[in-house]
Amino acid sequence: RRVARPAAPTETRPQRAEAPGTRPRWFECACCPPNIMRTVASLGGYVATHTEAGVQLHQYLPATIAAGAVSLAVATRYPLDGLVEVTVTGTPDPQWTLSLRVPGWCRGATVTVNGEPVTVTTGYVDICRAWRAGDVVALSMPMPLRLTVSHPAVDAVRGTVAVERGPLVYCFESPDQADGVDLNRVELLVDSPLSEEDGEVLGEPVVVAVGRGVLRDDSAWARTGWASLDEMPAPAGRTVELRAIPYHLWANRGPSVMRIFIPVR
Repeated sequence: RRVARPAAPTETRPQRAEAPGTRPRWFECACCPPNIMRTVASLGGYVATHTEAGVQLHQYLPATIAAGAVSLAVATRYPLDGLVEVTVTGTPDPQWTLSLRVPGWCRGATVTVNGEPVTVTTGYVDICRAWRAGDVVALSMPMPLRLTVSHPAVDAVRGTVAVERGPLVYCFESPDQADGVDLNRVELLVDSPLSEEDGEVLGEPVVVAVGRGVLRDDSAWARTGWASLDEMPAPAGRTVELRAIPYHLWANRGPSVMRIFIPVR
């Protein structure tokens, strides 16, 4: 007796992306959408907590926070800039402690209460006082561009750096570079300071990181894939401008080349 074979599937498994540097419309195993919903649903617990001692702010975003008799209004553009203003909108009579987290990347943070400076400590700044409605706490976190290196045991990125600003990791993507700049052949000039420019990606305002690098000319290696150290071709290339955007915005502007860690010179 002949057994019929199952019909071949009419659809093939969708590719990860239509082209390098683009985003697929959907995944066969769609783990990201439910994870996003789960994170949004639990966001309040990440932003703030409260104990018998007071209220603790851990993450900064525009919010209204209610914790028993205490209510707060948080205003900020973070992470676009590092200014956070917390206004006390409701408070009990006894004193309590407002704790503000100072991120590990931050250097030189300042805190004021109604314009008066408060001593800043590492980790959390604890402000204990008898609060009144209308009190304003201002946290200012400097956010200069910085170059970050990985642990030397991470062999794949040894000798490279990543650009960061505040809590954001940046990336170099080909749509932001001048014509002819191949991101697979560039090295960042670390002695040349990085600068900031206001920009926009997908209608979202961003701070663009601008630096200088070298576009290597590897033509002398055309006939070989290796060379002894004393016969290695002399480094050649030209200086170019390199531009980086926040990593979370990449792969939205057509096929592209992207890299985070970049060799240095």
